[in-house]
Amino acid sequence: MLTMEQLYDVEKLQKEVEVFDKIELKLNWDMLRDREADHFDFLHYENNELIALLNIR
Repeated sequence: MLTMEQLYDVEKLQKEVEVFDKIELKLNWDMLRDREADHFDFLHYENNELIALLNIR
């Protein structure tokens, strides 16, 4: 399960990618907020900033 801080970081990354690439990402926020412990969420940070996200079930 992602923490509130991680969810904030994902939202920030989503907005940055959408602006830079001029696209709209379709993230399932209900799923991200309510994921069970059997999911794997890989978040990669550089200089305390989220730069990559990978969700695996």
